[in-house]
Amino acid sequence: GLPRSAALHPLDDVVAHAVAAVRPGGWVFFEEADGAPAQHAVRCGQLPEPFVRVMVPLAERWTWARGLADRVAALGMVDVRDEVRADLLEGATPSAAFWGRTLVRIRPLVTDAARMRALGAEPVDEGSYDAMLALLDDPSFSVPFAARHRVTGRRPEA
Repeated sequence: GLPRSAALHPLDDVVAHAVAAVRPGGWVFFEEADGAPAQHAVRCGQLPEPFVRVMVPLAERWTWARGLADRVAALGMVDVRDEVRADLLEGATPSAAFWGRTLVRIRPLVTDAARMRALGAEPVDEGSYDAMLALLDDPSFSVPFAARHRVTGRRPEA
């Protein structure tokens, strides 16, 4: 496997432990989000400002999955595949309800100016937050948001 010093992200250790537990001929399956669609959509413009202020900063941090297939292969797995599927964030859907509940829970953290600046990030203003929650309830709201990397790999036979 990868030397411990090579792990750049805490999830690398999780992947290494999961791969190590697979018997010869067995498979691993990982699924992880990637914020590339939101990042690309911002560069192209035409997005609602509340989405840009609230959701894009979350998605911008989701980059780890882009190297997941290479990590799995480096751990000795074969037949490694990385199937990537981009998803829209659409209002008035189960996914929007999930994000609405998530935003309500994290609101005290991301609107706290002192806490966010200590983390090197800008706080989200209350108005943008309320507007984003309203968009999540709006069935006409639809924007590119995240992709899912579905990575599989097989442990070679002994």
